[in-house]
Amino acid sequence: WDLDRELIRTGIAALTAPSGTELRSFHEVIDGYRDMGLPYRLAQAVLVLLATRGGDEAEVAALADEAEGILRRLGAKPMLRDLGRLRGGAAATPGGPAAEPVAPDLARSAVRD
Repeated sequence: WDLDRELIRTGIAALTAPSGTELRSFHEVIDGYRDMGLPYRLAQAVLVLLATRGGDEAEVAALADEAEGILRRLGAKPMLRDLGRLRGGAAATPGGPAAEPVAPDLARSAVRD
């Protein structure tokens, strides 16, 4: 659960007081989930990363590709749509119903809760 707490702390920091170190912290959390064999959590962490920092860097885009592969294997269509929206493109599931962008709501609920 330490990784979950660190993910929350990092996401809040990226939203409220960005210092430039958040990407490294996100990587540590994501690597931790990968090491523990928790692909779903890894994909969730990438969604938080995209929601709070965006996906302009090549390394973030690579993580988003990894998360997309995980979510496709799991059949997580709603999360694939969210991932597509967070990446700034079309939904990752072609022909799927439109979804509202999740970044603002996700970010606000993380800070509120």
